[in-house]
Amino acid sequence: MGTLIEGVNAAIENLRPSFTADDFDISLESLSEAGDVVVAIRAGPGACLDCLVPDAMLRQIVDVAVRRYAPGVASVAVVKRGFDAIEARGSS
Repeated sequence: MGTLIEGVNAAIENLRPSFTADDFDISLESLSEAGDVVVAIRAGPGACLDCLVPDAMLRQIVDVAVRRYAPGVASVAVVKRGFDAIEARGSS
């Protein structure tokens, strides 16, 4: 599974600059032996929620990038972390 994880990490590194520009981070949360990938998007304290693309588009961007670099993955899921605090800040 070494080359699969290397491919996933390469995809994440390729995407990272687009996320960090708006105070988000992207990382590999998990990779199962079956090839199921979970990528986490984390919102930093200064994250611009309006700058992030809609969820469906975000999932597609991450899925296409991961499959390009690691074509053997079985599935790609995206989870958001730390968004609740940012959303609460915006509504106050």
